Amino acid sequence: MMRTVLKKPLITEKAVSKDKAYVFEVDKKANKAQIKRAIEAVYKVKVSNITTCVQKNKTHRAGKHRVVKTFPIVKKAYITLREGEISDIKVQ
Repeated sequence: MMRTVLKKPLITEKAVSKDKAYVFEVDKKANKAQIKRAIEAVYKVKVSNITTCVQKNKTHRAGKHRVVKTFPIVKKAYITLREGEISDIKVQ
């Protein structure tokens, strides 16, 4: 169950620049309590704060014939660890 809540860590320039915050793509139906339990079980750290946001689907016109491409809806979780916690989440 814990693996189905967390899909993957998001390693982007903006996510890495956040101070002590890690960004994960999570299941759209997962709530903050489920995300916290999953992070603490998988990475063996203590979570102090979780912020979630839903990125709506976007459409782009691309190609020679201007075909419309739609990107899926993504739910992101911004995880802040407790003071003094060190994790190797970015390495995995």
